Amino acid sequence: MPTSWGGLVVVVEDDPHMAESIGYMLGIAKLSNRHFASAEALLEAGVPTETRCIVADIRLGEGMDGVRLLAELQRLGVRVPVVMMTAHADVALAVRAMRQGAVDFIEKPFPGERLVGAVADATLRHNADAAPAHPVPEAALLLTTLSGRERDVLECLVAGQANKMVAFTLGISSRTGRPTGPRSWSS
Repeated sequence: MPTSWGGLVVVVEDDPHMAESIGYMLGIAKLSNRHFASAEALLEAGVPTETRCIVADIRLGEGMDGVRLLAELQRLGVRVPVVMMTAHADVALAVRAMRQGAVDFIEKPFPGERLVGAVADATLRHNADAAPAHPVPEAALLLTTLSGRERDVLECLVAGQANKMVAFTLGISSRTGRPTGPRSWSS
C-alpha cells in the first residue's frame, strides 16, 4: 500500500499492549493509525472523516463488543470497511461478525503482513464497491484533455473491447497505436 494513501486506520482495542503492537505494525507499513480503547470511545469521538479502515477486536472488555460496534456503525451510516480480530477461535462469533458486515476476520497473534494485507484488501474492495456512479470532477476534467482519437480508444475500451479489437475497429496498430490505413488521427 502506498505511503501517500491519504487515509487513516482506526484501531479499536482494549489491550494497550496489543494496541501498541498493532500501531507499530501499521506504522512500519507507513499507514497512519489512531487507537481507541473501546467502541464507546470511538463512537463518542466520531469516526474520523479520513478513516479508510477500522480494525476492531471482537471482544472489548466491558461495554460494547465488536459485533455491536459493527451494528452501530451501520445504523449511523458509516461506510468504512471493518476488519475484526480475536484471540479466541470462536467460529459462531466470527460468523456473526461477517453477517453483520465485517470484511475480514483475523486471529491473534498475527504477523504484520497479515494485518497490513487485511487492511489493504478491505480498503481496495471497499473503494471498488464505493466507486462513484458519475466521474468525479477531476476525472471529468482529465477527459476533456483527450484528443478525438484518444477518446475513441477509451470508448472502445470502456465498451469491453480487447486492445487488438480496438486497433482493428479504429484502423490503428495494436502495437504502436499508429494508423495502419487511410484513416486519420483527427476525429
